[in-house]
Amino acid sequence: MVETLSRLLNALSIRRDVNVYRLVLAPTVDLQSCQSFISATIVPSVGAVTAKVGAVDWYGIASGVLVKVAGTTVLPALVGTILINTFNVYAYYVDSAGVVTSQMGVAGATLAGVKWPTRPTGKAYLGASLFNPTTGSFIGGTTLADAANTNHVGLNALGGFDQTSLV
Repeated sequence: MVETLSRLLNALSIRRDVNVYRLVLAPTVDLQSCQSFISATIVPSVGAVTAKVGAVDWYGIASGVLVKVAGTTVLPALVGTILINTFNVYAYYVDSAGVVTSQMGVAGATLAGVKWPTRPTGKAYLGASLFNPTTGSFIGGTTLADAANTNHVGLNALGGFDQTSLV
């Protein structure tokens, strides 16, 4: 039998406690049901405005469902502008149907100043594209992802990764 948070919480006798515990525990349980098993090796698409998964297939779990993103899959279009001499990320997420989406973070003047987008519920983190344009702004959907001035770096993680969870 699959253990669910709802089943465990329904065993509590005080209904008010159930709602409080659900609010506190649901994000952690969701993160545990959305995991990456292999690095996606995010790379820029050569001569294109998008990034892609490297040569190896990516496997993970999204909402408890095993999913795969094939190697060399072109990732969603990057939307938004990253101003010259700032840092920002586009994070890629996969849902239980294998659909990949991207979200842009908030730019920072330094690498440490970048604010990650909030991880969507029910989606596993696939990886991210970090940009630091140095001779002109990066314009999603227009600027080539492999252009020398974008300073693109593919970021990858294994396991549950919620970049917005802080203690």
